Parts: sequence; structure tokens; C-alpha cells
Amino acid sequence: MSASPEVSLGAPWYRSIWTRRKDFVWQPSWWLAVVAVAVAAALYVVVAWSARFPAIPLDEIVMVGNSRVIAGLSGSWPLSGGGFMPGLAILMAPTWWFTHSAIVVYQVGIWITVALSLLSIWPLSAIAERAGLSRPAGVIVSALVIMAPARSLLANFLLSESALLLATATLVVVADRLWRRRRSVDALLFGAAVGAVVLAHGRGVGTAVAAGLWALLLLRRDPKRAILAGASALVAAFGAYLLYLGVAHAVVGSDLRVGSAFGNLAGRDLGASLASAVGQIWYGTVAWPAVAVLGAMAMFRWRRRGGMTSLVMLGVPIGLIVSTVQLDPHAGLTRMDPWFYGRYMDQWWPILAVVGLAILVRIRWPLMSALALGVSVISGLTMLFITVPSMPKGMRWVDVHVLGITPWLRLDAYANGRDQSWDVIVLTGIALTFLLLALGFIRVWVVPTLAILWIWLSIAQDVQGVDIGLGARDPISSALGIQILPKGEVAGIDTNMDELGNFVVFGGDPHSFEKVDSLHPPNGMDFVYVSWLRANDAPPGVKIFAPTLGLPFVLWVEPGALQSRMDDQGLLVNPE
Repeated sequence: MSASPEVSLGAPWYRSIWTRRKDFVWQPSWWLAVVAVAVAAALYVVVAWSARFPAIPLDEIVMVGNSRVIAGLSGSWPLSGGGFMPGLAILMAPTWWFTHSAIVVYQVGIWITVALSLLSIWPLSAIAERAGLSRPAGVIVSALVIMAPARSLLANFLLSESALLLATATLVVVADRLWRRRRSVDALLFGAAVGAVVLAHGRGVGTAVAAGLWALLLLRRDPKRAILAGASALVAAFGAYLLYLGVAHAVVGSDLRVGSAFGNLAGRDLGASLASAVGQIWYGTVAWPAVAVLGAMAMFRWRRRGGMTSLVMLGVPIGLIVSTVQLDPHAGLTRMDPWFYGRYMDQWWPILAVVGLAILVRIRWPLMSALALGVSVISGLTMLFITVPSMPKGMRWVDVHVLGITPWLRLDAYANGRDQSWDVIVLTGIALTFLLLALGFIRVWVVPTLAILWIWLSIAQDVQGVDIGLGARDPISSALGIQILPKGEVAGIDTNMDELGNFVVFGGDPHSFEKVDSLHPPNGMDFVYVSWLRANDAPPGVKIFAPTLGLPFVLWVEPGALQSRMDDQGLLVNPE
């Protein structure tokens, strides 16, 4: 984008105030870039430090189970729930060759996700460079973007989002290089990047569709490379999917996740889907104030350039459509986060944010700033008038799904049965957008200001929100009572526990477990774990292992010699 000339002193005021000024050239030194990366790393260490034990029985523990299968360990974990793409698990698997502790593998996995998040700075900085920044400036901007609460707070969990962002940003860079250079090696790298996106996360399938459409656009420019890129992408994506099927079958058996993703469209409430889409777009304007909108505007303005612009313009709307289809707000009747979900689009918002921040640093253009503010205002109003009235009142939320918004949600309001102050939250997003756009006219002051804001929000929300909600996260192995069970004996897990049983399998490793009917366990089985909701439904003669009373499940100890011995030690209580 070429610089516009300075405004003539003789130009009418109503023209001059909207005219684009001369572009600013920001040339920070490399040592500032190194400091920015170091600050980002320090923030992630602070956030990840408390992640010592899984908080999510499905996503996190199934990923550990994936790594166990890939490592080739004998025996199976009887886990429940759906499967997950095993890209992160592949990186975790070698840890099993040095330890037999599932907890150690989990903790190593957390630090792998931190490393992947920091590695994302590389492709994001290349995207920022294509948006007009120098490479050191691009590194600073990219380090800042991954410090946003929507990204940094993910370090509390063993999730594939960090791998997904790294793979998606790399795909965008590789696609842009293929578009410009048109080399066969870049076509093959494009296919490998598509496979990596699919392998990283299930939502990578939507990105792979966008990549396939992008390859069709390349046909007119270079048919040979387009066919090579499309064919290699198809092979890599299909290979990743076959690996997923094999691992998922070994970990959870039959996995209905893929088949059920679009299975409820017939009965979908279209009004709720519209409200959810509006909420997701609004999330992007608040979690990424000003910069996401500016990035989207820049991509639209550059729409004829092809390259990364075409891929992002395909990926963002396809990602929004897929996430809206997969989200059914009425399915989470006890939660309100499906109405303004952020996690399903947070592999695209950071890419737009990097471009938008590059624009905000480089360009003074009042018209562009006014349009960006207008989009933020319209998004906030549609949230207030379409999405908020559709949401059930007084519902809770799950932080991990809306980390970019949670700093503005009030736990005390939920605890006291009050609605969230949505008008204040919307106004906060608009005010932040206005502040950042105004700072853009003072050039690079927007960078340290946004860094201070996001670091403060991330640490404050981590300490006062996420960590409090998740609790101490200490290993529960001792509370399970497994250490009392004779070696080689199998413990039962009630089939009605569903995903909660994953906590028992993980915390009790390396002991063996079997899913059973808790009311009719196999002969000789002394231990059966059941949901705390069924704690008092124990058959006659069954007692409860007292240390499990504070857990989401309790341990029933069947009548017999082991029960008598534990009762004499004062470890058991009656179900009443």
C-alpha cells in the first residue's frame, strides 16, 4: 500500500479531516523485539504455573489418552466422550518413554502448549511484515497479540488451540509465498500446512475447506501449482483424519463427534443461530478491540491482491459459519457462553488483530478510524438488541470458551442471581475501541498501552477469576483410595458417570479400571466409583470412602474383607 501525500493546506476542512495522511515508518530495534518476546514468555509462565492437574475431564484427559496410545503403551484407559485431533498428543507422546506418571505427561503437555504459543510469533510476524511493518516491528506486534487474554489464559488448560493458531498462521504465510513465487516446493509446503491444521484441531477442517477454495483461485494464476497444492493438501488432510480415527477408536471407542457436528440442523432454531453469530462477532470486537475490525477492513480493501488476503477472507466467514452450525445455544441450557462464543474463532481473530495493529501503527486515516468505530458500535447494538434478549437470564458461563470476555463478566452478579450489566460491557468495548483508535494518531503509543492493558487483564483474570473457579488443582490420586486396592485388582467406574469417570482413570493411573453397572458390579470387585449425585443410592452393605466426599464422585466399597479392614481404620462412612 503506497503512502498518500500530505494534505494540502488549501484543501477544504471537510475533505482534509477524512484524508489519509502520510504513512508512518516504524523501525524499532531488534532488542525491543527480544524484550517483547521475553515479556510474552513471562506472562505465559505466570498463567501456566498453576496448571498441575486437569480441569476438564473431556478435552484435557482425552488428549493425554491420545498421547498414551501414540506412545505405544499397553493396556487401555476406559475413557468416555469424543475424540480429538492428535496433533498436540504426538508432541506429548515421547514423555511416556521417560515416565509412567500421567500427571507428569499432563504438565509437560502444558509447557508444550506454551512453547507453541510463543512459536506462533514467527508466522504472525511474517503476516505483520506483509501488512507493511518491518520484521522487528512485526515481532513486537505479534508478541503483543498473543498476550491478549483470549490467548494467554489458554495456558491454564491442555488444549490444542495453541497448535491450531500456529498451524493456521503458518498456512497463511505459506499460501502467500506460493501465490507470489509459484514454486512447486511451496505447493508441497502448502499441502503439508493444510494437513498440520487438520491434525492440530477438529476446527482445522473448516480451514482446510477454505484452503481448497483458495487453491481453486490459484488455478487461473498457475494451474500446475494449484493442482499440486490441492492434491498434496487432500492427501495430507485425509492422512491426518485417518490418524485421528485410529487414535480416537483406541481411546474412546466409537466417536460420534464428526457425525453429530451437522446432525442437528433440521431442528435448529434459526433465530438462536443468528443471535449466536452476532454474539461471536461482538466477541471479536471486545476481545480484540479496534484491531480485529481494522484487520478485517484492510483485508477487504486488499481483496484483489490474492495471496494471504484471499485465504483469510475465505477462512474467516467459513470459520464463523462452521462455528455457528456447531454451536446450538439451546443445548447448553445452564450456560450463556454459547451465545457469544469466542473459542471457535480465536484462531482467526489473532491473524486479523496482527494486520489491524500493523495498520493502526502505520496509517493515520480518520475515515478508516470512524468506520472501525462505527462497526464496533453497530456490533454492540446488535448484541444488546438481538443476542442479549435471546439469552436465558442468570446463567453461568465456562471461562475457557470466552476468555476474551471473562475479564468483564462479574462473578458476584451470577452468585447473587443478577444479570450481567450488558450495557456496561458493550460500552466498555466501544470505549476501548475509541481509545485505541485515538492513540493510533499518536503512532506507536498504542503498542505499550495495549500491552499494559492485556497483561493486566490476563494476570488479574487468571488470579481472581480462572484460578478461583478451577480451585487448587492438586493431584487427587491420594483421595481416590486406589493405593489401598490390592495390586492387580480392577476397580469399577459406573457407566452413568460419563466424562467424570475420566478423572478417575487419569488420577488412578497406572491401576486398571472397568466400566460397570454400579448396582450390579462383577463378583470380587471391591471398588466402584459413582457420581456424587448417586452417593446415597448405594445398595445395602456398601460404604463410602470418606476422602472422596469432596470430589465430583465418590468411591463405593463393596462388602467384604477389604471393606472391614478399611472400616476398622476409620476410612469409611455410611451412605446416609
